[in-house]
Amino acid sequence: MFSVQFERKILLYIGFITVFTATLFWLMSCNIQPEDEYPMPTAETPESTLNIQPSPSATTTATNTPIPTASPTLSPIQIAEGIRQIYESNGGCNLPCLWSIELGKTKIQDVQGRIGQLGTFEDFTRPAENFQRVTFTTLAPDDLIGIYDDDSWSLGFRLENDVVVGLSTGIGIIEKFSQPSTTIFLREFGEPEEIWIDVIPDPVGLLDYSIALYYPSKGVFIIWRDTVGSLLSEDDSGIEITICPQHIPTLADTMIGSYPPYFYFFPPNSEIPFDEIAIQHLTLEPSYRLLDDASTNKLYNTYLDPNTQICLPFSYP
Repeated sequence: MFSVQFERKILLYIGFITVFTATLFWLMSCNIQPEDEYPMPTAETPESTLNIQPSPSATTTATNTPIPTASPTLSPIQIAEGIRQIYESNGGCNLPCLWSIELGKTKIQDVQGRIGQLGTFEDFTRPAENFQRVTFTTLAPDDLIGIYDDDSWSLGFRLENDVVVGLSTGIGIIEKFSQPSTTIFLREFGEPEEIWIDVIPDPVGLLDYSIALYYPSKGVFIIWRDTVGSLLSEDDSGIEITICPQHIPTLADTMIGSYPPYFYFFPPNSEIPFDEIAIQHLTLEPSYRLLDDASTNKLYNTYLDPNTQICLPFSYP
C-alpha cells in the first residue's frame, strides 16, 4: 500500500508508504514512506472502489532537472544543531509549509541550497511516474529520536517542473507531533473532510487496516496502519470489524506489519480528490473505502477525548 526506508527507508523504510516520502539553520519534509517514509504493502480489492481520473497537474518528468546524489558537508555536531533549529522553528512557517518549503512554490534547487549541507539528496524517480521523486535523508539528534522514528529522518518530495508539489514525511520531525495521538491530529486539523479506510489480510490470515485522514482544503493527508480490533462477522457481502484508531503504532510495530503515521503535504485545494493524492502522488492501491458523513462525525467526536478506549465497528464490502 505504501511506498521509508518513507522515500528512502517514507513518507528509509509512503505510500505512504507506500516505503513516504530532509543548510541553513533557520530553514526546512514525511509514513508515514521512502521510497516514501513508511512503506505499506498492497492489497487486492475491487477495482471500482475509487474513481481514478487523470490528474490535470500531472505531467511527465521530462522537464524536471535530474537530481544527482549529494551528501552533507557539515560535521555531525553542526548537522545536529541545524536540524534542531529547524525542528523547533519549522523554518518559520505553518503547515502544510514544512521547514520553510512552500508546496507549489519552492523549487528543489532552493531546498538543496537551504538544507543540502545537512543531509543526502537522492533521486528515486521511476519510469512512467506522474512526478519526479527526490528524497532528503539526515541523521536526527539523539535526544529527538522517539518511538515513532529511527535515527534517519526523511523528506520525500514530489516535483513538477522542479517545483515541490508534495512532501511526505514521518511525524517525528514535527515537534508538536513528537508524541502523537488521534486526539492531537483531530484537535490540530479539526474534523476530517474525509476519512478513508482499507482492510488488508496479512499472510497468516489476520486483518490489518489502514486509515487516512484527508484535509484537502488544508493540504494535509495523514495515514497509518494498525491491526484490526476484532472480526465481528464475515460473509459473501463483506466483513464487519472493529477498528481502534486511538492506538497509534510505533516503529517497533513494523515488526508485525503495522506502521506509524506519516504526513503527506500538498498545496491546499478543496477540489482535489482523494484518489489523486492517494494513487497519483503516493501510488497507493485503489482499495480505500470512504466513510459516510455520519461515521466520520462519530469518529471525530469519539476520539476528540484522549481518554476514549472504545473501538468502532466498520463494515467493509
